[in-house]
Amino acid sequence: LVERARQLGVSDLVLDQPSDETIEKLRSVLDDPNLILLELEANLESDSGLAARVATWIGDNADPLASRVVASGDVPRTRLLVATAARPAAIKADLNTLDPGRGQLNVRICDGHEAEEAEQQAAQKVEEIVRVPARAIDDLLDRLSELMPVAAGLEELAGEDRLEAILRSGGAHQGLSTELLAEAGTGMADHRDRLRTVADDLGRVLRGLRDATMDLRVVPIETLFNRFPRVARDLARSQAKEIRVTVEGNDARIDKGMIEQLTDPLMHMVRNAVDHGMEPPDEREAAGKPRHGQIELRAEQRGEHVVVELRDDGRGIDATRIRAKAVERGMLRQGEADALGEDAAMRLIFEPGFSTTQDVTQTSGRGVGMDVVSSAVSHLGGSISVSSIPGEGTTLSLDLPLSVALQRTLLVELGPQLFAIPDRRVVGIVRANGGSTVDLPNEKGVPIAPLGELLGMPGGDDVPDERLVVISSGGRSLGLRVDRILRRSDIFVRDTHPAIARIPGLGGVTHVADGRIAMILDPDGLIALSERDAGQL
Repeated sequence: LVERARQLGVSDLVLDQPSDETIEKLRSVLDDPNLILLELEANLESDSGLAARVATWIGDNADPLASRVVASGDVPRTRLLVATAARPAAIKADLNTLDPGRGQLNVRICDGHEAEEAEQQAAQKVEEIVRVPARAIDDLLDRLSELMPVAAGLEELAGEDRLEAILRSGGAHQGLSTELLAEAGTGMADHRDRLRTVADDLGRVLRGLRDATMDLRVVPIETLFNRFPRVARDLARSQAKEIRVTVEGNDARIDKGMIEQLTDPLMHMVRNAVDHGMEPPDEREAAGKPRHGQIELRAEQRGEHVVVELRDDGRGIDATRIRAKAVERGMLRQGEADALGEDAAMRLIFEPGFSTTQDVTQTSGRGVGMDVVSSAVSHLGGSISVSSIPGEGTTLSLDLPLSVALQRTLLVELGPQLFAIPDRRVVGIVRANGGSTVDLPNEKGVPIAPLGELLGMPGGDDVPDERLVVISSGGRSLGLRVDRILRRSDIFVRDTHPAIARIPGLGGVTHVADGRIAMILDPDGLIALSERDAGQL
């Protein structure tokens, strides 16, 4: 066993006279293809700040196996051997932030020749990173948020032809000759074309600057994922369960401003998968399953959004038990529960305080329920869905925007107030048929609700737009009736005032081309409001 570790590149000094506990941990690591060994060396005794940062990283991302103090001249250095599920590039990026540019921390990945190549590639990626303070990036985005509406307004002005119409009408009344009118019209058209060219150039430059700035905000999603495998393994070990954890980032990236907001929700999902979803080894064998349960945390970037999935092959969720628990808690009458479809029943797990488990464990009593998970995801402009087969496992899927700072939206009006709907949640724009529902090509009976009634705001037009904006979130759809449907626009989301954040159905504020303030709608919140008004859950 020790020889296998040496072949992977673990130094003899760390493996000198290993304890029984170290050997047992080493055996577990070498038998798990998802784990790699990592050696860290630093002068931790004289740099308490570095020591604290390294300890925190190990606590979140790795299992310590062994440590030795080695002499390096007159300075003692600590060498640590740890196991982690993190990938080489993410390891290098993470640890480089602990000791930026000072060279006090040495990192070596121990997985043979492939590790050397991976380490070199990771090191190259780290060297290519330009470290820009987050505040500087946010300040630049603020400046861009002021310029983008100006560019949009200029583009809108360049596309108007009202001046030519006014010229023709006014000239005719003044008795101007056809030749003079034609000459003035030609000159005005030339100026408009030049204005359109300037608007196009400005828009293109600003979009390039915006994209480059957004690249500075996004980080590999493995930065978020790396802390969860150890949490899952430690929890499984404490409950005498056997699991394997697979993490796949697939080069997906996410706004670093979302990392902190997603940590607790994902942590709860992982703990739930182990605590409530995964069976003990004997129970799994009796059901014809492998003793080791499998938990997969993966991400996939799809254009301007990221899909995060947590899958387990555990007990699964029984929709019948969910219906029964909803009746027991007074959330539904028996007839309503019986009429509830599988998808609607599954969504009940996101209701406040809902749980089918009878036992409150140390893990499940941490104050973060699936309703809080759903709320956190919705606050980020995303949605969450669940699918499960009893006896086979459960999949939780989070559909998240790539960034919380920049969104493509559809602008609509209700009276004088402007609203922005996240475009990725817009299924389509359809013509109203006068009924209470509307049919889509792939979905029938989508309910319709006036936006003003959902938000408690009056509309401005006696005759609203004949078209509906159909939104979707978490497998549910809703047709929104508004006064006017305007255009699509890229917006920068500003920090939301707490008073606005507490209003159901609203997700933030922004400025648009004409300087007006637009309220950003929260599709998940609007659908929930509609369902509550209709007496559904």
